[in-house]
Amino acid sequence: MTQSWPQPFEGVRGTDMSEHMLLSLREPALAHREALIAMGRNLRTATLVGSPAPVVRRMSDRISHPEPGDLVVTIEVLYGRRDPDDRLKGFGIYLAGRKEWETTDEEWQAECLRYGIDPADRGTDTVFYIQYGPDPGDICRWHNSEAVALPVQDGPFSIDGAAEREDLGEGRQRATFTRDSLIGGLADSGFRLKGEPGPVPEEGEHLVTVHAPSGAITEIRPVATTRTARP
Repeated sequence: MTQSWPQPFEGVRGTDMSEHMLLSLREPALAHREALIAMGRNLRTATLVGSPAPVVRRMSDRISHPEPGDLVVTIEVLYGRRDPDDRLKGFGIYLAGRKEWETTDEEWQAECLRYGIDPADRGTDTVFYIQYGPDPGDICRWHNSEAVALPVQDGPFSIDGAAEREDLGEGRQRATFTRDSLIGGLADSGFRLKGEPGPVPEEGEHLVTVHAPSGAITEIRPVATTRTARP
């Protein structure tokens, strides 16, 4: 049975983005695009390092594997392609990435008739689609390229160093740190823990001093000893 693939643009739909400032095609908005592109280039460069910390590795994986709805830029535009049309259409919302036929059914049939090609020799392509403007029809199909996500969404890449957080209301919060959660948070950020950091008591609240960059715990003080005594 012959494998069937989608045709170019088949099933790809844009949405009304007239309220999305970053997809505005007006001249003043283009400067905002260029600023994000420059920041994205620097971020990608910062994550392409040897032996990255876990948080850096997660960030690198995320920006290298965009998902539908992500703000993205093509690799050519990211690294300086100056063609105005490419810069316009190489920045926008990632719609889909997939393998599909190189040409539409009608185009392929015409090529087979014109050049005497065996219909079974039909080629495929790996592509992705970007909505680059506010109109649902502002869609560009890219191939032989790569999309890089610009992480403008909320949410950190690092793990929380606290074992537990309690909302106290009025914008206040109580965070509880344990030995394991504190060491885990440091290791996730790339600290190299040397030697035995020493026990952190499980009971009570303590202030822990950590040496940077080694990550060694150098001092543990009960919170009570740090308060000023009142008469």
